[in-house]
Amino acid sequence: MADVRERIKFDGWELTEGTVRDWEVRDGMDGVPGMIGDNLTVANRSGEVWRPKVMGSGKFTVQLWLAGKTISAAQDAWRTLLRATVRPHRLVRVQRTMASGEVIYCNAEVTGGVEPTHLALNVYRASITFNVPEGVWYSEKVYGHETPAGHTGVTLYLPGLAPSTAPLENLTYTFWGRVTNPHILDNTDGGYLDKLTYSNTIASGKYLQFDAATWGIGGNTPAANNDITPTGRRLMTIGAERPGDTPSVRFEGSSPDSKTKLRISGRRVYLC
Repeated sequence: MADVRERIKFDGWELTEGTVRDWEVRDGMDGVPGMIGDNLTVANRSGEVWRPKVMGSGKFTVQLWLAGKTISAAQDAWRTLLRATVRPHRLVRVQRTMASGEVIYCNAEVTGGVEPTHLALNVYRASITFNVPEGVWYSEKVYGHETPAGHTGVTLYLPGLAPSTAPLENLTYTFWGRVTNPHILDNTDGGYLDKLTYSNTIASGKYLQFDAATWGIGGNTPAANNDITPTGRRLMTIGAERPGDTPSVRFEGSSPDSKTKLRISGRRVYLC
């Protein structure tokens, strides 16, 4: 399939109009943020003891130009650009259409000053740097996968999420009963090996839903917080796949019936 034209939008306002404004240089949109965390030094021991890290915030810069048929039109276009990108009171949704046609987004803020260069009275050039507190881009499309009904002790592969390059920390996990003491384990090579356990029974036809993005717990059956045991930094994290692998989890539990299943849904996550 032929590449499509890449596009950039800020809260729906398109920079890549192509005739009177566009980008000319991007820096950092496909970069990798630094790691947060330190290794441990031990007295009388050489080297360091490695400890797991988390991803830091991201950053990218867009160098752009814009023009107007008149000086006033160019000035108005510049002010419109500032209104679209500089929002001190909240984050801006930056949407990017990839060459494959996939649409991804991040929530970003302008950092530092914005100083335009006047190439002519009606032509502006500027460089704007954005900070991405979450450090990742998300796919606009939500992908869902579920196990065959009536079974536990199965591996659920997540091919829709396989292109992700960042840890999958914001997925939604739904346990359908009947099932007793259901739990899931990150089965991805290189993953965190997080485990999420519900130490109780979900009745047949009932479900519990766990939202790792918000730590929210929902469903059509009550659940006590002390029955829910996550092992990682988040409610549940699935590691990004290694080349040739596919992200997956093991779904375990006892006393299943014909309605028992696990469903996982969420967005792809890309390092920024």
